[in-house]
Amino acid sequence: MPSMITHWLFAEKVEEKLGFGCSQAEKNLRLWGAQGPDILFCHRTMPLRKKGESLSDYGHRMHTMADPAPLIAALQQCEKEGLGGAPGRAWRQGFLCHYLLDRTCHPFVTARAQWLHEQLPVQPVSYCHQEIEASLDTMMLRRETGQLPQERAVHDALPPLGDSEKEILVLHLERLIQAGFHTHVPKELLYQVLKDASYAFHLATDKTGLKRMLTRRWERKKTWRISSRLLPMTEDPQWDHANLDHAVWGEKGEDDDFFALYDRAVEESPTFFALYQTNCAEQVTAHIPFC
Repeated sequence: MPSMITHWLFAEKVEEKLGFGCSQAEKNLRLWGAQGPDILFCHRTMPLRKKGESLSDYGHRMHTMADPAPLIAALQQCEKEGLGGAPGRAWRQGFLCHYLLDRTCHPFVTARAQWLHEQLPVQPVSYCHQEIEASLDTMMLRRETGQLPQERAVHDALPPLGDSEKEILVLHLERLIQAGFHTHVPKELLYQVLKDASYAFHLATDKTGLKRMLTRRWERKKTWRISSRLLPMTEDPQWDHANLDHAVWGEKGEDDDFFALYDRAVEESPTFFALYQTNCAEQVTAHIPFC
């Protein structure tokens, strides 16, 4: 899947293109929504915060659902109820942006991760996946804003929320888990998700580049377990992470580069959101999973 910065940039791009509401509360919740189910990955999986039941598996299960239509239907029901007012609608918009970008770009990232693993067999596919995501974040940040990672803190992708905003977010997570897996999750665990996600994004912030440099040096003869989660100041020119040379990838034999896929998702966003407003969930998803 595209990673933290890329999802942030995409949500802002779609917000501008479609003229979404831009109050501070709406912007805050849209950014949280833009990280989609990924925030669940952070629950009790970070250093010093691993004690107790983790909800991270729900994040994986949402991403690997053969058809996320039950999740989309739950969001559509929230629309009918007006859950959370304008800020709630903004969170749903962000979540939908996450899904749209994931389903467009994730097959590419998966294929490139397998390719990188074949070049570097010592690195597990999962760490190659993270390495590519981090490099693409750096490339997308430069492409869209002209900024380097030192100029934008990763943790700003999840801005601080007030109590009412947290309640709106928790209510939506509760609805999604119930709709997707027929499971009730205690709200205190969902509030913990928000804390742990914020903590994880702070850990991922590396504005000096020292975290990445030191962990990569320490992992020189090991796997990239930690360093692959951190944005490089610039991508490694040895590897064509964005496929700018247009090598063929994937089961369909495509040769698109990542930028073309990202732009395709942006252009598709008006049609996608129009479908969401007027059609059943299965028509919105077209039976396409997150990843």
